[in-house]
Amino acid sequence: MTGRASPGPPSSRVLLIDLDNCPKELAELPNELANFTRIVACYGVNEPRLSISLVRALAAAIHEGRLEFVGMELRGKNAADFGLAFWAGRLLERLPAETEFVILSRDNGLEHVINLLRRENRAARRAGSAVEATTGSDPDEGAAEEFYTERLRTQLHRPKRRKTLLKGIRTFFQNREAIDADRVLAALMRRGWVTCDGEGIVSYPEIAQWTEPKPPSQDPPAATSAPAVRKAAKRSSLPLFD
Repeated sequence: MTGRASPGPPSSRVLLIDLDNCPKELAELPNELANFTRIVACYGVNEPRLSISLVRALAAAIHEGRLEFVGMELRGKNAADFGLAFWAGRLLERLPAETEFVILSRDNGLEHVINLLRRENRAARRAGSAVEATTGSDPDEGAAEEFYTERLRTQLHRPKRRKTLLKGIRTFFQNREAIDADRVLAALMRRGWVTCDGEGIVSYPEIAQWTEPKPPSQDPPAATSAPAVRKAAKRSSLPLFD
């Protein structure tokens, strides 16, 4: 695990983690302990497996009650989401009004919980990664913008299928292991830079606007002047011969 400079938590800051949706972020928990006053991780499908080194790193926070793992007794697809919603409401009532809530999940459905917290005048946002949860910036969005700017906008022949585009993303970021090609593609689609139909056919709406040939301008035909009518010469009234 890589260490990260910690900005330190505000007076009260809560991190709610959807472990069913973001299981890989579990390894980043030791780096997040200094950034949040309370962390609750919910799971409903698979019980998380912690290495001995990770247990040692988290033991003090668990003992102090700053970190808690909550498993749903009835397992199901959205069980962890309901657990997070319950804990968001519970902590809303118990913690100070200035508490910030961050939900770590890639499930768009949890935006309903975010909106309800905001209706109670609480600072709340959803993050898709541990880095975004701490800093507020999404590395997937940054990678998507980089790939779009440096590769897609400059390519003459862009991938036409989803499988080929994913391969291109992996090649572009081959020296950066933390970047996931599927998440970068999802970010590209959220931005509207890429669309993908049910058959895996890819299109690029914004780029298409630049490359479409403009229809020839149809200027109105220039007005043509009518041919000049030659006036007949006036017949002289003078006698030709005396």
